Amino acid sequence: MTSPHSSQGSSLALDPPRASLGKRPLATINDDGDDENRRKDPKITRACDTCKRKKIRCDGTLPCRNCAKRKLHCFYNAKYNRGRPPTPPPSTTIAEQQARRQIPRSEQPSTRQNSGPPAHHAPETQVQSRASPEVEIEGQYSDPTSGLNFLHRAWKKLSTQNDESALCHLNNAGRDQLLNSAGDPPFHVDDTALDDVIPIASVARELQEFYFETCVVTYRMFHRQVVEGWMDIFLNNRQERRPITRSLGNPRTAILLTIMAIASLRRDKINGESSQDNDVNGLRRSDRLFCAGMKLTDTEMGFPRLESAQARIIQVLYLLQTARMNKAWYTFGNAFHVTLSLGMHRRRDQRRDFPFTGRPHNYIISECHKRTFWVAYIVDTYLSVVFGRPRLFQDEDIDKELPDMVNDEDMNPQGPSITDDSGDCYIDALILHAKIAQIIGKVSREVYSISDLPNQDRLAAAQRLCQDLHEWWASLPPHLGTVRPSTLIPSFRRQAIAMRLAYFHALIHANRPFLLSEGAYENVAKCITAAQNSLELLKRMAEDSTLFHSFWWTDYVIFCALAVVYVWEIQRLTRSIYGNDDQSLSKLFDLAEKCHGYLKRASTSVSQNQRYSVILDELRFEAQRCRTARENLQNRHPGNLHGAEGLVPDISLAFPQDTESCSPHTAFLLQEEDIPSVLENLQFSDWQMLDSSSLPRYALEPNAIKMTDKDAAVMHLEDLPGQGVSADDIQFLSNFSPEAKKKVIRKVDMRLVPMFVFLYLVAYIDKTNIGNAKIEGLLPSLHMSGIQYNIALSIFFIPYVLAEVPSNIILNRLKRPSQYLGLLIFCWGVIMLCTGFVRNFAGLVVIRFLLGLFEAGFLPGAVLVISKWYLPNETQTRIAILYTSAASGGAFSGLLAFAIAKMDGIAGYEGWRWIFIIEGLVTVFMAVLCYLLLLDSPALSPGWLTQDEIRYLEVRQLVSNNHGGHHEGFNKKIIFSVLTDWKIYLLILGNWSNAVPNYALKFSMPEIIKSMGYKSATAQLMTIPPYTVGAISAYGFSVFADRFSWRMPFIVVPQCSLIASFGILFSKAASIEENIALCYFAICLACFGMYPILPGVNAWNVCNIVNPHKRAVAIGYLICVGNAGGIIGSYIYKSDEEPRYPTGYGTSLAFAAAGLVAALCLEFCLWRANKEKARLTVSEIEEMYTEEQLRDMEEKSPLFKYTL
Repeated sequence: MTSPHSSQGSSLALDPPRASLGKRPLATINDDGDDENRRKDPKITRACDTCKRKKIRCDGTLPCRNCAKRKLHCFYNAKYNRGRPPTPPPSTTIAEQQARRQIPRSEQPSTRQNSGPPAHHAPETQVQSRASPEVEIEGQYSDPTSGLNFLHRAWKKLSTQNDESALCHLNNAGRDQLLNSAGDPPFHVDDTALDDVIPIASVARELQEFYFETCVVTYRMFHRQVVEGWMDIFLNNRQERRPITRSLGNPRTAILLTIMAIASLRRDKINGESSQDNDVNGLRRSDRLFCAGMKLTDTEMGFPRLESAQARIIQVLYLLQTARMNKAWYTFGNAFHVTLSLGMHRRRDQRRDFPFTGRPHNYIISECHKRTFWVAYIVDTYLSVVFGRPRLFQDEDIDKELPDMVNDEDMNPQGPSITDDSGDCYIDALILHAKIAQIIGKVSREVYSISDLPNQDRLAAAQRLCQDLHEWWASLPPHLGTVRPSTLIPSFRRQAIAMRLAYFHALIHANRPFLLSEGAYENVAKCITAAQNSLELLKRMAEDSTLFHSFWWTDYVIFCALAVVYVWEIQRLTRSIYGNDDQSLSKLFDLAEKCHGYLKRASTSVSQNQRYSVILDELRFEAQRCRTARENLQNRHPGNLHGAEGLVPDISLAFPQDTESCSPHTAFLLQEEDIPSVLENLQFSDWQMLDSSSLPRYALEPNAIKMTDKDAAVMHLEDLPGQGVSADDIQFLSNFSPEAKKKVIRKVDMRLVPMFVFLYLVAYIDKTNIGNAKIEGLLPSLHMSGIQYNIALSIFFIPYVLAEVPSNIILNRLKRPSQYLGLLIFCWGVIMLCTGFVRNFAGLVVIRFLLGLFEAGFLPGAVLVISKWYLPNETQTRIAILYTSAASGGAFSGLLAFAIAKMDGIAGYEGWRWIFIIEGLVTVFMAVLCYLLLLDSPALSPGWLTQDEIRYLEVRQLVSNNHGGHHEGFNKKIIFSVLTDWKIYLLILGNWSNAVPNYALKFSMPEIIKSMGYKSATAQLMTIPPYTVGAISAYGFSVFADRFSWRMPFIVVPQCSLIASFGILFSKAASIEENIALCYFAICLACFGMYPILPGVNAWNVCNIVNPHKRAVAIGYLICVGNAGGIIGSYIYKSDEEPRYPTGYGTSLAFAAAGLVAALCLEFCLWRANKEKARLTVSEIEEMYTEEQLRDMEEKSPLFKYTL
């Protein structure tokens, strides 16, 4: 059955579109059911319950092929979460398929015998109605085959913006906002009294003058002298402390407040530097004025008046300029009804003052009625285009005359008083803007109609309306058309720019649907030329802030022009032959890139630029992807993709050509090569979806899995909006100033991070000071051998490894981490103190076992506490600082041991005993400080945090985390999933490349340096520089890893350094006294390579695990098994091998090499996994899985992208 949109005689092939290159059209699919002969099965949007449960491919018919073969009942009863469930088409029976197979192949119709273009025929059962859209996004339907899959990625990227500016949480906050402002940036309001909001008289008059001189371009609905009279009354009321609405009323007072709000906002944009702080402060000032005016219109009493309509329309203009699109839409709806109730859309009877009879005619009021209506008409037209929604005003209901071309100063109540030297009129721009708005409305109605119109009718309508646009342009007066804008005074310059911008946008709007059509060369040329002219104009506007910020729809025009350029790029790469004028194309795309940069740099909290940029980034990515595929095709088949004939003359750009017009070999290549196109199946209505794609209404469902991007931080499921976050919380978070945010984070940093650094320093010293004690005579004093010493070292790691995960589980259940960690530190401090009194090997083994047991819970506990105070994108820096204290601890340990050893003989104790006694007392003291000073939670910190700071810290964690709804509690499956995760074992090898050499070198470095010929005290001091180098490298590599969002290079480079250092030591240790400088450099290089590995490995582990409970177990498992490398490291430096230590150096070298191989393998495997996931589009993934299934798959979900 032929599609209703196709026509044999039509030169267009938009609906249904031509098959994309490298894919056979639907009609060429074999009907015999032989899957192996199919190149690609048709897409379906709903699988039957049986196929969905078994996760197998379903053809979407009733009954489906699988159920029919297995003689099962086929049902479609499962919940459908992507809009209205489509009705499954009836299936062809098995008998019909068997009968078809019995027909000889020669008698079956061939699909390749005709050389003409493939007919767009499909079985009736395979035709899906456009009247049943399949994907519902926040109440807005879109067809998953619409060819706009890139929009799904952009919408999801918009929902993962993690900025806490005024744009923060727009999608997520929308669910807790009022319906008429859902998704909009909240207003910056406070309890400031109205008198404090209103500026002083001189400033108010300046703002009023600035509004009429600079802010008003074509929306001239007020009579300036009348408004100035209102301002006099307004200021006089305030000076005499009377109600400001006295003698004015609510509407007029609201108009004055909104005028000052717009002028204040525009003046800050023009004069101030663009930054988040300046934007927020400027918006706060203007919001106070606007909200005061909005409150007056909301409480207006009585019947509507002219000023009632004007007040609401000017409020719409302020809302549009501050990117509060939904609030503007609903406010304009109110203004629309007010204008209708006043009869503004109809001609006025000048014999009476409508709607009240018996009053004399007032020319100023009559003209203001006209101006106000046509301003509303223009705003309605552009709102409908930007939102992709129908207009409110209908032309067939309007017979309102246009305003007279009279300036404000030439009007009086009796009529116009025009003199011969009146000059050019400011109202010309309003009249002409209204006329072109009428043409744009016709374009939306006739070209973008949802009616089942033939494409030829749409094309004819576009050509007719383009002719109307050319006539409109020819009718412009010289100062708005032919004269260069730069030679005009500022007010006329802005109007001339507005006319040009409106004209170019109208041409784009009328012709862009035909970019994908064959034969509409003239329309394509007009569209591309208009886009290029728009971008050139916008480039000039960007150099003048007074012009760039003059129109609320400037950002939208940039968006439309750039979208046309990128769509044309995709079109010519995937469905066309290259033209000869590549230089023109190169200039066009260079211009597009510059304007794209302007759009990004102009992104503020009061514009749509940021959202437009995200959509354009995805569209540009598709163009780049197609360009890469085309270049690959050229490289494989050079010389066959150029020189096509038949291009339309007099058009500098390349236009789409049918493959039939190419050489046979070229056409064959285009058919066989698979150049994927995002524009496949693009509909006329999809352009309107593209227009409105950045609006907040396209927020994702809260349980939707979010898309990730390599260039951005990986978003996990717990990063979805937290439960229990109210609109008041979102408002509070947005109003919390950037200075206050920085201040509270600094306060947490100053109290939490130093405490953990000192505690970890103590823990590290207590764990490794046995190596310093060995130099000071531990072994002969206790009559121990080298093997016994190694046993004492390794026994520490048995409880240390086994107790880490259970300790973290206990800590996570407690409200006071300071008490639990303080108790642990106190216990191991006492044990460290007792170490100074041991008398034999057995006592040392028991002491070391207990020390490992109580010290095991500190490091994972510290990471857990940090994660509860900071957001995910803030934790790694703090953890990196924590790890650097380990390297610093090595240096400090040697220095401390050198000083303490001088106490040898005091009170009858050897120097090594005083090392344990004094360091144990210090640890007990730090335990007391931990109990008293360590931060527990914001709610338990009222002594040093204000109530607002506490609320800020709590609310931002609620917004960032949401674990309760899906991952409930701890179960055995989580442990099993960790134990069976292949990634964790490659990371363990990476951990061991640090742990084995690190622990071994900790205990043996003083001995190695001593073997160079230095005395014991000097050897202790010589350990300080290597550890200092390690601390610097650990922090430096972590900073760069965060900056580039790439883990592997900053693990592999240190591992290479580690391999080189142990290679030097292994080869030169036999003659170490002759190579002191080289061997000491190798020790420093080893520390340089060791310490950055562990932060990188742990960060890599955290980034690639979705389930927070699994992540907690995986962190503990990685650390505990990694610490098992300490057991190995305890035995590899044998005293009888001194000074060559072949076992120690060789084993360390082997583990470093193994870690290097593991890191490279993990990088490759994750890259391959991401590549496989990228093969499926979002719509295809949504066809195959439900949202709940995608959640259950966690990081295995095709929507999750691994961090490399």
